Amino acid sequence: MSAVPRALVLAAIVLFVCNIGAAQPKRTDLVTGPIGISLIVPEGFERFTEEQMTRIHERGLPAKFIFFDQKTDGLIVINTLGSNASSAGLPGVEADIKSSARKQQSFAERERNVIKINGRKWLRFSIREGTGDGATISSYYVTDWVGQYVLLYFSSPVSKYEQLKKSYQQSAASIHLEMIVETFK
Repeated sequence: MSAVPRALVLAAIVLFVCNIGAAQPKRTDLVTGPIGISLIVPEGFERFTEEQMTRIHERGLPAKFIFFDQKTDGLIVINTLGSNASSAGLPGVEADIKSSARKQQSFAERERNVIKINGRKWLRFSIREGTGDGATISSYYVTDWVGQYVLLYFSSPVSKYEQLKKSYQQSAASIHLEMIVETFK
């Protein structure tokens, strides 16, 4: 092999490695009280502005953070709730969510299991809500952390669920939780 092809091969390898690094999805870091949440939000999802969140809260809807994709009507909602949370209380959170969904509209359970995400136990369950074109599928992920429940749910119209399912699962698998401690000087 001559020196020129080796140089070209080396240059190609360097460019390839640089492109891999550039293509890495960007993590989104969020803080709510003593809880830090880091995850990879799927491409196309935009975080609600403060103004949009104010309107959500005025309607009485609990959410700390919301991400929305206009192309797919996909939705990611992140919330923290409760106090003295423990893993034993996870089924109670699930029951409350399902009870609320049953009161609102047509409801069907899809799946339920306990999984580990980055070493932490999460309860994952999915439900179908509504009928016709307005029907949605939501996948919920709940764990206890720093005395509160951390809840993420990924929702989409039934017609877009299969399109978004893989990116939702990858986003959920990227979740990292931190405990935020403030120190005073």
